[in-house]
Amino acid sequence: MSAICGVFQRNRQAVDPRLVERMVNVLAHWEPDQTAFHCDQEVGLGHLMLWNTPESFSESQPLRFKQAGLSITAAARIDNRSELFEALSIHREEYSRPDSWLILKAYEKWGDACVDHLLGDFAFSVWDSKRRQLFCARDFLGAKPFYYFESPEVFVFATEIKAILLHPAVAREINEIKVAEYAIGMHEDQESTWYRNIHRLPPATTLRIGAGSSSRNQYWKPEDCQEVRHSSSGDYVEHWKELLSRAVRSRLRSAYPIGAEQSGGLDSNAIIASANMDHADAIAKPPFHTWSWALEQDDPWQKVQGDERADVLAMLHHLRDHNVELKHSFATAIDRNLFTHPSVERLMQWHDGPCTIPNHFVICHVHERANRANVRTLLSGYGGDELASSHAKDALLGLFFSLRWDRLWDTAGQMNRHRGGRRWSHIHHQVGIPIVDWLRGKRRRSLRQLTALSPTTLAKKFGVRATFLKSSGTFDHLQKQIDYPHFWCPDPLRAFHRFIYGGCLFQRQFENKWQSSLLQKIEYRFPLLDRRLVDFCLGIPSFEFIRGGFTRRLMREGTANYIPDCIRLANKRGVAHPDTIRRIRNDGAFLQQKLNMWRQFGVIADMVDLDILEKKLKDIQQTEDSKAVRMPGQSNFCRLVYISLWLEHQKVVQSKL
Repeated sequence: MSAICGVFQRNRQAVDPRLVERMVNVLAHWEPDQTAFHCDQEVGLGHLMLWNTPESFSESQPLRFKQAGLSITAAARIDNRSELFEALSIHREEYSRPDSWLILKAYEKWGDACVDHLLGDFAFSVWDSKRRQLFCARDFLGAKPFYYFESPEVFVFATEIKAILLHPAVAREINEIKVAEYAIGMHEDQESTWYRNIHRLPPATTLRIGAGSSSRNQYWKPEDCQEVRHSSSGDYVEHWKELLSRAVRSRLRSAYPIGAEQSGGLDSNAIIASANMDHADAIAKPPFHTWSWALEQDDPWQKVQGDERADVLAMLHHLRDHNVELKHSFATAIDRNLFTHPSVERLMQWHDGPCTIPNHFVICHVHERANRANVRTLLSGYGGDELASSHAKDALLGLFFSLRWDRLWDTAGQMNRHRGGRRWSHIHHQVGIPIVDWLRGKRRRSLRQLTALSPTTLAKKFGVRATFLKSSGTFDHLQKQIDYPHFWCPDPLRAFHRFIYGGCLFQRQFENKWQSSLLQKIEYRFPLLDRRLVDFCLGIPSFEFIRGGFTRRLMREGTANYIPDCIRLANKRGVAHPDTIRRIRNDGAFLQQKLNMWRQFGVIADMVDLDILEKKLKDIQQTEDSKAVRMPGQSNFCRLVYISLWLEHQKVVQSKL
């Protein structure tokens, strides 16, 4: 894991080395293991190194191939190194070369098409001095961030926006449309950031910049994945298991101890079991660490909602029966409130936008513990729900629309045996109600449905000013955004998968996790979002996700003997973060003080309806516990508070410039 930055003077003026050095220094807030920069006439590249993989200790970036006229700065981890070495005809004695060297070799051979051969998480820029052009690329789901500013005179890029803001050509102007989108809970725009003139390079995209030209190419699209067809349902499960095993093993390459987030569900436990039962030889520095979030055992809030402690303990016991002993601990984070803990201030200081991690009080606690254990790789089951272990909620609907009603009837009967209820009840809830709701305009909260509201109604619903929605152009902007994929199609589940993987859901979560973990020198890795596994799941028939009446079928059948049946076959699980309401209440006095202060800040009062925010706070404080946990609008309340805190922080920063 690394951080990168750079400047390309498209007007052919020489880059000021002091500017590139300042960019590197502002990114060094997480105390990297090594920093360097290199300037060559109109281009300057900077790099900050986190030693993690064995190869990274001998790595030096920016890396230059002088004879080829190529230089690279990369934040990258390549997961198909063996295949690349073979494809590039590289001798075995060179196999200890770092990932940046491998990427540059791939670019030297395949040019822009090098990204078609790379598997892993990466964001990099290659300066091609012979062509006087900069080539930039980002991995297929956007696990590594890449921000940039572009004008006719200059191109500035970095993995954190704060470095780009140092360039004198870049104005520090807040993107009001982005603020409003976040308040409403919309994240459809892949490219915009919290600043008007700074953009993201979308996932699966390359960008080539010259003195007077620029071109972009999207090298991966979910709809282009090839079909996968097997002769039996068991073959799909075996194929899935093989790909999961490869995805996990390729992410165990570390010179430090490895850890994982462990919930009480399928995804994280499948990864932990695979790593320790099948690939223990690849774990260089045992023991394997895991952390789980849970309430204290005698916590009165247990009676209100419960947590996942029992499921986690069942998994640990199961692994012990298979001679696997993890170094596990529960992270209660009992002393951490939602808005007043020092970790919030750190996130506000170093994030390039409002805190968008609702459970940051747990995440930061886990990161701190991992750092103390010298763990630099943290495996996560994030992304499994969306595809690899898909709930397949729209699969029955697909059978209905494709007129396979006999299979629909049989599958509903099988669901009845596995999940209880009646056959007609499953058809009613998963086919009948969605169709009726769609016809009544209630099928998921799509942008189209929201923009059918007036600006005044929309503002009241989400706690932003109607005048702000109009004056900023947000209301008009929302009407142009992507809508939910067409409901009336033969395969709504596949349409949903393609919508998710072609959107920015993963990009947003990756960027949040990347920046928060970077503060503790930790690299997240996501085996269930391995490109090989994603391509497979996007290529198989949708029915395979629900064959036999089991939702998440591939995961359930593929993890037999790896996960205890109380987790593997469960239809319900505990609550991952059950006491958010209590943590909001604990900050009540702080929030009331802030509300009074924010009324004096024009920029906040003009955007956020503080009267609505205050009313939401009172409702949370006065509602009975058992009802409060199910109160709608909790996420919206937190977003409004984080927006206001960030805008206040921006005002303080501006005053110091």
